[in-house]
Amino acid sequence: MKTTAFVIAILASFSMPALSDDKIDRAEYCGNYSKTAIGIMEARQSGIPAIQAMEYYMEAANPDQRKIITDFILSAYARTRMMGEEGKATAITDFGDDVWVECMSEWNIPNADYQPPVARKANEP
Repeated sequence: MKTTAFVIAILASFSMPALSDDKIDRAEYCGNYSKTAIGIMEARQSGIPAIQAMEYYMEAANPDQRKIITDFILSAYARTRMMGEEGKATAITDFGDDVWVECMSEWNIPNADYQPPVARKANEP
């Protein structure tokens, strides 16, 4: 199935940082969140149902990552699915950029209690 192959390809690049890794730098940490958000929005823009994206990402995520993955999926699927390749590419890039900017602007030293920021809701400016 084409959809399953696409989700598996996304999961292969799934690389969110461990929350307990205090040696990771800010740009790398936020970049990994952005890459994950981009993969989720690629699934959204490709027409993969939200429940299927949630199942695949939850299977790959560790317990520390599940909340942020859920937040990313809810945020991505609240946004409009675009028509045309250019619109889809823009939506994907914008979503990844939103997550990166928010993470960088709300940076905190990562530790077990750190809750990373989530992508803006679709209706926020």
